[in-house]
Amino acid sequence: ACISACPTQPKAMNFVENEEGFLYPQIDEDRCIHCKACERACFYRQGIVDWPDKLSGEKISFAIQMKDAHTRLHCQSGGMSSLLVNAILSKGGIVYGCILDEHFDAVYNRIEAKPEDEKLRGSKYVQASTNGIYESVKSDLKKGSIVLFLGTPCYTEGLLSYLHGKFRENLLLVDIICHGVPSPKLWRDFLSYRKNQEGKEITKVNFRDKQHFGWHSHVESIWFGDKRRSSTIYTTIFYSHLALRHSCLVCPFTSTNRHSDITLSDCWGLEKNLPSFDDNCGTSLAIVNTETGRKWFNL
Repeated sequence: ACISACPTQPKAMNFVENEEGFLYPQIDEDRCIHCKACERACFYRQGIVDWPDKLSGEKISFAIQMKDAHTRLHCQSGGMSSLLVNAILSKGGIVYGCILDEHFDAVYNRIEAKPEDEKLRGSKYVQASTNGIYESVKSDLKKGSIVLFLGTPCYTEGLLSYLHGKFRENLLLVDIICHGVPSPKLWRDFLSYRKNQEGKEITKVNFRDKQHFGWHSHVESIWFGDKRRSSTIYTTIFYSHLALRHSCLVCPFTSTNRHSDITLSDCWGLEKNLPSFDDNCGTSLAIVNTETGRKWFNL
């Protein structure tokens, strides 16, 4: 948000990777004009702003499964994010979310047509790069486009802060219940390690291979050509918390106090509370947080 808000060209702020592989903003004092636009866009500095459009009364939650079982198997949980993506695209809208690029780096991308939306499916257990995405969202909103932004709660809050709460009439914000984000450098090193092990180029990765191991498992799969190799090496590192960004350990969003319109996650606990609905192919939990979220659910 702070880099996006910087008005200088070229920008007086840029991301610099630290020794752990996390990106942090760094100011070029020679270019800085001391306008404080970066400080005004930083919700950590401001404290989380109480943006309008919050839902009056109790939040509403749903357990959701996409009826198309084949597509649901290629989603990480119940396919709720894909349903929202399809709804936005069918109205001529724009979708922003996280994909894996050709180097298997997690990056936020702009999607405006099918079948590009398939790249959004599946979790990416690594911190993603936004790289100018906030400015692109603002540009689309200024043109009157309907926009869905799907991301971690810090990124959705960062977008709201960058927009100063404006343009909400055409913006659907959807966040996820996040476990924390490992370092992109760690992810690159892990892929390099696996490639050296196999002696072949990587052609595809799946952070949580539901198709082969079921929804309740967590096994990563990597394809070398047409051969799949599965393990829990990266999974174990992820759940150890040792690889997470330090800010994740003091995250202000580990609660229901969110400004996104809808919060999504796996619907864990379903196997105990509604076992007849659990087919081990995935179920989404959707929490409606705002009046905008209610509108999209037709409530």
